[in-house]
Amino acid sequence: MKRGRIRKVDRISDLPLNIMEHILTRLPIRDAVRTSVLSKKWKYKWVSLPELVFDYSLQDALQNVHDKIVKFVDRVLLLHRGPICKFELSDLSSPSLSDIHQWISFLSRNGIKELILSMPCSWYEIPSCLFSCDRLNLLELSHCLFRCPPKFEFKHLKSLSLCQVEFAGFTFEDLVSSCPLLETLTLMWVRGFTNLTIEAPKLKYLNLRGHFKDVHFKNTPLLARVEIDLDWFDSNVDALHSGHGETSNLIKILGGLVGVEDLYMASVGILKFLAVGIVPKILPNAFHHLKFYHLKKLRLTSVAFHDSAVVSVALYLIRSAPYLQKLEISGSTRVDAGVEPVKELLELQECLGCSFNQLQIVTMKCSFGLRPELEFIKFLLSVTPALEKMSIHADSKDDTQCRSKLESTILEEVMRFPRVSSKAEIECFEHLQIVEYRPSSWM
Repeated sequence: MKRGRIRKVDRISDLPLNIMEHILTRLPIRDAVRTSVLSKKWKYKWVSLPELVFDYSLQDALQNVHDKIVKFVDRVLLLHRGPICKFELSDLSSPSLSDIHQWISFLSRNGIKELILSMPCSWYEIPSCLFSCDRLNLLELSHCLFRCPPKFEFKHLKSLSLCQVEFAGFTFEDLVSSCPLLETLTLMWVRGFTNLTIEAPKLKYLNLRGHFKDVHFKNTPLLARVEIDLDWFDSNVDALHSGHGETSNLIKILGGLVGVEDLYMASVGILKFLAVGIVPKILPNAFHHLKFYHLKKLRLTSVAFHDSAVVSVALYLIRSAPYLQKLEISGSTRVDAGVEPVKELLELQECLGCSFNQLQIVTMKCSFGLRPELEFIKFLLSVTPALEKMSIHADSKDDTQCRSKLESTILEEVMRFPRVSSKAEIECFEHLQIVEYRPSSWM
């Protein structure tokens, strides 16, 4: 009896269409194109991919040969069928301006919604045809010159990210005013202006880094999450203008953030800038009309705990947020810093009845053993009745022999600090390893 032929099962070709499409979306673009050789059913399945990402994986595969990369992108766009929702070109050797112009012009006719151009190896100019992409809801640009036509509008744009972009022939305010639905904005080291006014009624998230003399928030009622890292202030604080009362730097920058829920302020200079021209003993009780009722999380980095003016600004921010629940703060304190001015300021706040009633979680990153930082820890423990946990991440700069003795002494001192919260727990870490833990029952 003849055996019947056993039909070979082609599992790759027999996959359901939705599974095939899912696989294609997970592959790097070059591998997705190469699936055409698998079988007839896979041939040119990739041409309807809605997202085209040309990134470092392509550069590695083509040995970073410029002509090969350009030809590959050209071929993919030529064979593509259907709408292109996302186009990303990043971490590649920069194509010529004519290549970029050709690709963006093609995308503008195919309903592009997300466009990412990030080529850090060289500087290039954004072609004017970009402003014909009127369906964009996400735009990310880096290392480029940005010129705008007299009239344009990104009426659907919700997310804008500009990194090392130079503005020419127009203002940043012109750009933002042409994006009425903007919700997410990232500005990193942009050029062409130093005074920044942000007026965006739909804005919810802002990430701001770079060199600015002045920042002003206007009509940002929905702005809930803000990250500010203005290193320009670090070396120019003495040259910055200062004011008092309603015209102070503090009010000018923070006055438009009354709806913020999560605030992150980095760099040594930003708090110092806010502190210019103020009287440390008065500030935490001044401007009492400015409250951050929605602020739940506050992150401050590089706080100079030896500077009473800077500490005063930090106290003001905490005190002006009556519903603050989480505080993350890191120190940048001079080793030779004196403690008396800061200690006097903190003792004054205790006498005035300062209390952070809703604060539950505190994370401190500091140089272990410096007195100004220890005084701040002691102060926080005495004014936080709802405190549940304080984590202290220490970085001792002493040699190994001295550090061991220092750890033991300082840890015991921290653990003896009085706590107004009956449930407060203290954790002390060094180099990410816990070195002491005391539950709330130990008092």
